[in-house]
Amino acid sequence: MSKKFYLLILTAFLLALFLCFPLEKNSVKTQKRELLKRASYTEAENSGIVFSKEPGFYEKGFDLKIFYRGPHPGGKIYYTLDGSIPTESSPLYKEPLHLTDPTPNPNLYASRDDVSAGLQKEKIKEAGAIDPPLYAVPSFPVDKCVVIRAVYYRAKGEGAEVETASYFIGYRNRPGYQNLPIVSLVSDPTYLFDPDYGIYVLGADFDRFVSEGMPETKKLWFFWAANYFRYGRESEREASVNFFDADHRFLCNQNIGVRIQGHASRSNNPKSLNLYARKSYDGNSRFQCRLENLPYSEKRLNLFSGGSDQDTLFRDYLAMHFGKKENFATMRFSPCLLFLNGEYWGFYQMAERYDALYFAHHYRVNPDNVVYIKEGEVNLGLSSDLALYEELQKWISENDMTVPENYKKACEKIDMDSLLSYYAFEIYIANGDWPFSNVGLWRTRETGKGKYEDGKWRYVLFDVNGECMAESKIRDNTLQTAIDHDAIFGSLCQNKAFRQAFLEKLQTLATSTFSKEQVEPFIRNYLQTYTKPMQVHRKRFFEGSPDPFAKEMQGIQRFFEDRASYLIPVARKTFG
Repeated sequence: MSKKFYLLILTAFLLALFLCFPLEKNSVKTQKRELLKRASYTEAENSGIVFSKEPGFYEKGFDLKIFYRGPHPGGKIYYTLDGSIPTESSPLYKEPLHLTDPTPNPNLYASRDDVSAGLQKEKIKEAGAIDPPLYAVPSFPVDKCVVIRAVYYRAKGEGAEVETASYFIGYRNRPGYQNLPIVSLVSDPTYLFDPDYGIYVLGADFDRFVSEGMPETKKLWFFWAANYFRYGRESEREASVNFFDADHRFLCNQNIGVRIQGHASRSNNPKSLNLYARKSYDGNSRFQCRLENLPYSEKRLNLFSGGSDQDTLFRDYLAMHFGKKENFATMRFSPCLLFLNGEYWGFYQMAERYDALYFAHHYRVNPDNVVYIKEGEVNLGLSSDLALYEELQKWISENDMTVPENYKKACEKIDMDSLLSYYAFEIYIANGDWPFSNVGLWRTRETGKGKYEDGKWRYVLFDVNGECMAESKIRDNTLQTAIDHDAIFGSLCQNKAFRQAFLEKLQTLATSTFSKEQVEPFIRNYLQTYTKPMQVHRKRFFEGSPDPFAKEMQGIQRFFEDRASYLIPVARKTFG
């Protein structure tokens, strides 16, 4: 037979194969993800990769050697310097790598304008969106560290666990870094910035939103659909994190999961992040180092970027500090700096998370027995737990709390001191984003012998970063707002003993908790310690815009200077 005949047969076969098994539309991306899976984090096997120098801070450049010390000789080491997971297409390690400060290099990730709808200036203008932000892509090289990731591939092409290390070179006298813990978070760019799969970008979800004519939320840029509004475990991406303490000593490296955190603040630049320790990533279900100001080994951590308080990142920090001695739950906050894939990513607050482990540690209760209701939804527990709370809420609102038996029953269901402390605190700080939202309560489902195992509802403080503690809020009557719009509080205020106890709580806040002697040094210390880091942060994300940090801090101080002189007389008049 002729060669032409064989060629026709081969062509027909290939055509049939193509029709039966068509290539995926995004075949390149599919191949990339398969490579990531091969080299991704595994619980079963250690990487065997060893770096000649520990992750950390170094004054001068140096040569870094990479070794493999494992049971499978004969393979090869591949590495990357951009945060991506090494594959067999990555650079092959052959000789020591000379590391120097990469800060002068062009920005790879900080230059992106697709990480927030707030950076889409033209679309914001076209939509007539309200309150356009002052975000800007930096025109200068942001501070950087060397991020190296290495994988050992056996002769058969089988990859093991990724090893990641971060090196900060020449930071000893760099302004804005002294006495601050550093978090270096590294995740493959596909996981964060890919249009289809990335969770940190506008991406395909935004493109779809625009193609549909930007319905409903057209003028609210911070609610424009985007990939970063993806929720749940499906939105969690693999990452590696290096922690350094306030003296910049290396604490630990761990493979983790990362998600975007928040609601409307997901549109912020930068964004808040939740970090998750899981056995499925590296065999550890908790973070493997004791972190700054956090009292126990966490399963989850929050890197908080300020929410509605991007100008100071202070309000939550202040509220949690002064609320920690009150009878409601508070989170510990610790200022830190974040680097993402080797690039400076801002000033953050590292915070605890309200989860079962939190309540177990702070209140000595069984974590499996905790119920936590947040903003009217079950955060920990069962739907029946929410039903019980809603039933109690309805009963209190519909019954006369001046009747001693009714008030006694309410006190049997709710830790009344916790309620009084919590409402007095929120009202005093003039939280305008409450009580319509941001209300949390917890209890134990089954009663026990412990102090907090009585099954009573207790309150949880969170999200204190919006319309509060500002000079413009000094004369806000948040007491009347709470009476009018909170069913439980409004009904309880009928009771004379409750009203008297509430006034006493307010008075204690005014004369002790938020006294001048307490608040002024706290504000002064924050200004002295974090003004420079906030300036670096501001330039990175708001270049060319006025810096409101000092003015905002001054407004917070004036609020506490004058709040009591307005609120205490108003409360006394309201309660007769």
